[in-house]
Amino acid sequence: DGSDGGALRDRLLGEWNPTGLLGRDYAGRPVLYRNFSRTRLWDVPLPLSALLKCNEWVSERLAASMGDVGKWTIVIDVANMGAVQCLHPTHLAFCKGLARTDAAHYPERLGRLLLINAPAVFEKFWNAFKAVLDPNTVAKIDILGSGPAVQRRLAELMPPEILPLALGGKATLSLAGLDPALPSLPPSAPVFDVVATRSSRGSGIACVAVYDCEEEPSPQAEE
Repeated sequence: DGSDGGALRDRLLGEWNPTGLLGRDYAGRPVLYRNFSRTRLWDVPLPLSALLKCNEWVSERLAASMGDVGKWTIVIDVANMGAVQCLHPTHLAFCKGLARTDAAHYPERLGRLLLINAPAVFEKFWNAFKAVLDPNTVAKIDILGSGPAVQRRLAELMPPEILPLALGGKATLSLAGLDPALPSLPPSAPVFDVVATRSSRGSGIACVAVYDCEEEPSPQAEE
């Protein structure tokens, strides 16, 4: 709560999971970028339920950006993830929780999911995780290593200028961090702010969505 809660949220999305809405791909779908390369859930003093609620907020924000119509594209960067990160029980539980939530509430939203910069150890994680996914969802997921192949694949799907510099794009993301063509949420929606943060390796700039993970929508007044 209070300033401590705000600092915790900043740490959650600043250090743990940089997230940004980049723009539109060639199919017209909004592109969400998430960086899991520094994910260490054992350092985050929040229960799994709170982490999953934060992810649900991001999904709602993404759906709102396209007027709750159509599909989205997600790019997840897993560069430098080690065996502990990939196979830690808490991480597996979190990812399975994401899959269950998305399957229950957003079953037809996913157009394409790109897991990029995947290290060799990621294959073990993927084999343990994909069993909980619907086969139709698995068919929409591309797992890519690193290097030029990643940039070529991304360039096939979306304009390079919307990508962060670290992904071979042309964009130095501003503090606004969002494509101005994407509609914003109405005033009654949860607070959404975007700041720029540089990765620990100094390899580029990513967007970070900062929001109140515990915020509940106001109940509608009954006449």
